[in-house]
Amino acid sequence: MRNLEPWLGLRLGPVFVVFALALAVLLAGQSLLRYLGFRRPLTRELSAIRGIKGFSLRETPDGLTVEVTIDRVDDLEATAEEVLSVVSARARRPVAALVFRDRREGLGEAYYELRFTLEEAVATGGYGKLRPELARLAEKYGLTKARVYPGRDFLYVQLERGGAYLYEALPRNPASRSLAEGGAA
Repeated sequence: MRNLEPWLGLRLGPVFVVFALALAVLLAGQSLLRYLGFRRPLTRELSAIRGIKGFSLRETPDGLTVEVTIDRVDDLEATAEEVLSVVSARARRPVAALVFRDRREGLGEAYYELRFTLEEAVATGGYGKLRPELARLAEKYGLTKARVYPGRDFLYVQLERGGAYLYEALPRNPASRSLAEGGAA
């Protein structure tokens, strides 16, 4: 019993308080390091990309979902691939879905009609059917730009009319299609 005598007089309340404070300091430090080492440089790099106004990241079991607030851009594919490159390099995780927050004013119906041809093209590889469908939709809806860019991991859709624009990124891998459905019109 002699060995336990110093510990028997110890009050547990202050011990738990010190433990809780130490844990809080460690978690705050980890959060600060994540911000300084990942979030802040990522924000700086993405803000340098022309047309990018903001972003958010969400972790999923299959990788990251990147939501981008984007202004009108000339080449959606180049901008999106640059975003994906920056995020993948910083996060060291695959990007499973890319979602654009854009100005869709009245373009949802055109995208809805195009979506069937897009799905068929992704499933069958018949991308040649997209060009006549884009021309038909451009004429029907008065689109000033109607393009589909096949990127490395995503199929990029760029529809524009007046001040409105609709951008979509659809995964080319059918297994990850359900992840991008949140970005569909």
